Amino acid sequence: GECGKGTCQPIQGMGICTYSAGERSEALALPAPVVAQLAVEAQALVAKVGANPTHYGDPKTGCKADEQGVRVEGLPGDFCSPKCSEGNCPQDLPTGVSATPACALNTPSGDQFCALECSPSALRSNGANGECGKGTCQPIQGMGICTYSAGERSEALALPAPVVAQLAVEAQALVAKVGANPTHYGDPKTGCKADEQGVRVEGLPGDFCSPKCSEGNCPQDLPTGVSATPACALNTPSGDQFCALECSPSALRSNGANGE
Repeated sequence: GECGKGTCQPIQGMGICTYSAGERSEALALPAPVVAQLAVEAQALVAKVGANPTHYGDPKTGCKADEQGVRVEGLPGDFCSPKCSEGNCPQDLPTGVSATPACALNTPSGDQFCALECSPSALRSNGANGECGKGTCQPIQGMGICTYSAGERSEALALPAPVVAQLAVEAQALVAKVGANPTHYGDPKTGCKADEQGVRVEGLPGDFCSPKCSEGNCPQDLPTGVSATPACALNTPSGDQFCALECSPSALRSNGANGE
């Protein structure tokens, strides 16, 4: 019963505490959390260094020193990917490539990686405008990512698919009533704290008050009767990160295996 008066909603092998939303529609819609596992954990996986003169090249010919050969779950192929720097990505591209560098990929530990976004086409394998050059524009979630044929390579870092979900209401601050809940992670119908928004996770019923993450950390104060774990688990397409209460779904208790 770790969710207290809330419900532990199962998603991707974990759970998130939510409250019944009723007819409320003002909550901010956030993509499901990144919970995919790395292909190889606790190991630096860096492709051969120095062969490619630019970022976003083919790992088989070597990545730059600040890149890793990565693959996106659900897509064939791999590519050299640098980490994002404060949401920004290197703009140097391989010859013949005009795709858009974007900070689109996240690891469960909170690291962010860059990818080349493209427009998939049924007529051209390398994108509607040939923007992937010698690569292939692989379609995923209504967009595309440039990859190279991986062959038998298995050393690439596995990253979750990018967050491309849209906010329920764009370009508008959606803040629930302020001041009613004495702690973070309360029920939006009784008001969220000043640093929170009422949010809902795509694919889950209900909503909850959620603060933004601060350097990957989340507030630890919990509503009475709640013992779930605060985690920086949610991301918006613009790169903002929000906190949620993680719980253990149970067929016997709607509010979590331990009533959390």
